[in-house]
Amino acid sequence: MMDNFFASLGQGFNAYLASRSRMGEIQKLNAKSDRELSAMGLKREDIPRHVYRDIFYM
Repeated sequence: MMDNFFASLGQGFNAYLASRSRMGEIQKLNAKSDRELSAMGLKREDIPRHVYRDIFYM
């Protein structure tokens, strides 16, 4: 029972760290100008799709 508890806790913590890391990437990209995003081949509305591209197919 304790093993299941700690396994669940670890999974939740890993998900939290991954989400936090991606939010930082979104914030960095949002701080860029439209010209900088364009040079990267991105539009502002494409930022979430770009950041989560390995998880979701949008």
